[in-house]
Amino acid sequence: MKRIVFSVLMFFCFCGCFPQVKKNLMIKNNSQKKPAVTVEKKEEICSETYEKALELFKLNKPQEAIPLFEKALEDENIPSEIWIHLGIAYYQAGEYSKSFACCTKGLSKKDTDHKILAYNAGNSAWALGNYGRAESCYSLA
Repeated sequence: MKRIVFSVLMFFCFCGCFPQVKKNLMIKNNSQKKPAVTVEKKEEICSETYEKALELFKLNKPQEAIPLFEKALEDENIPSEIWIHLGIAYYQAGEYSKSFACCTKGLSKKDTDHKILAYNAGNSAWALGNYGRAESCYSLA
């Protein structure tokens, strides 16, 4: 049985069909998930501010992105990545204590990437000269 599965996988990999199979599976899985309409509307309201902040963040304009990220935090249905982006924006702006606070607050939220937040909190603690705290954050990451 293992040989058959391995042979099929090798066939897909070598003939270049595997990416299309993966794409088809993802389309099938995504079509089964249909979120509630109220959640979509709330996310759209937040997404305008969040998307604009994210665009400024990607253009390496953290000072301009920070107020928009902070405004987006007021909404209850924000993407969990906001904690990462806001923490990095604070770090890039040289506001290490705010960056550390943002990352640690993001660690307390569900559905956030704890590894990235802990690593970024470690970077902020290191920049503040708190090496013991940085080590514990890096260990958590």
